[in-house]
Amino acid sequence: MTDKELKDLVASLAVSQKETNKQIESLFTSQENRDKQIESLLTSQENRDKQIESLFSAQAEVWQQIKQVNKQIGELGNKWETFTEGMAIASIQKILFEKFNIPVVSQNVVKRMNGETIEIDAFGYENSTVNTAVIVEIKSHVREEAVEQIEQTMKVFPKFFPDHANKKLYGVIACVHAPESIKNLLRKKGIFLAVLHDDIFELYPFQNFTPKDFNLA
Repeated sequence: MTDKELKDLVASLAVSQKETNKQIESLFTSQENRDKQIESLLTSQENRDKQIESLFSAQAEVWQQIKQVNKQIGELGNKWETFTEGMAIASIQKILFEKFNIPVVSQNVVKRMNGETIEIDAFGYENSTVNTAVIVEIKSHVREEAVEQIEQTMKVFPKFFPDHANKKLYGVIACVHAPESIKNLLRKKGIFLAVLHDDIFELYPFQNFTPKDFNLA
């Protein structure tokens, strides 16, 4: 190899080394950029995790507030039901006396037997020639569940009170308000309805109404 060829080879190798160094430098720069991008992604992920954690914490707080509000509403509803019952009992006594000739009405009747319980808001009966018993359920706003409830009470009543099994047995739902659908349902089922009018509960004047004797059902 001549001196010129040797010099050219050395010069070529020097250029190649320079380019290799640039490529290595570029790779290091790219790696550094990728490291920064990864670090940025991890930081972003950490921030997102914190945001998600904050959202879950806020959601838990909202659910707790909803739970407390529901509890307060339930307590208010119970107080309103108690108030309605207290307000209704005098009117119920008058209705049972005037309509059924029943002079005495018991309130909040509860009886337990063989692990079962029957609860009646108001109950009146007369043993003489009237020979009638009346069960009254008192509600603020009556729904279909209340109708089902009084029907179930009527069904099991003779088992709990066999002394009244030979009496005519009628049902009354007393409420502050009843929608037309409930009025129609009660009329068809032969259950009396007492509604609040001028601070007094009065029997609703059903048309084509036949009261049902549940002891004959």
